Amino acid sequence: MDIEKKIRKLLALSESPNEFEAQAVHERAKHSKTYFIGFVGLEEDVSICVNIFTYAVDCVLTQIQNLKQTYCNLSLGAQKKITNGYGAGFCEGVREAFSKQDQEKEKEWSLILRLPKEVIDFCDKFDTGQGNMYDTPIDFRKFSSGYLDGKCFGEQKRLQPARH
Repeated sequence: MDIEKKIRKLLALSESPNEFEAQAVHERAKHSKTYFIGFVGLEEDVSICVNIFTYAVDCVLTQIQNLKQTYCNLSLGAQKKITNGYGAGFCEGVREAFSKQDQEKEKEWSLILRLPKEVIDFCDKFDTGQGNMYDTPIDFRKFSSGYLDGKCFGEQKRLQPARH
């Protein structure tokens, strides 16, 4: 949609006597955000990262579907807190597992883990735009469950849900 068309629609909306119409448009726009993630590096490294990332996302989405089925009798807001809690916990668990791995293998992998200069130069051009994942209300029991699953995440076997 071109910018002129957007402006015309917004002006028409601002003149609408129905305030709920504007609220509905705002809600729809708020939930239609698209987020992107990119991997930068040598082709083979990026390919490995994309495969592992895709696998991790699949594991989390599978567990989220299971949680939605388990808690289908709860409100959508409560379900969202549960699934967001699990996802945030999983991310935190994976982050800690990587951090621990880096510390344990720092000397052994020092040459392997060094980023090529080309990758560093390319990445310096970007603003990461990192947000705070804790802005959204979460269920802390499911955060703990996701955290344990994230710490145990591995490429070798399919992630099994932690005891809940």
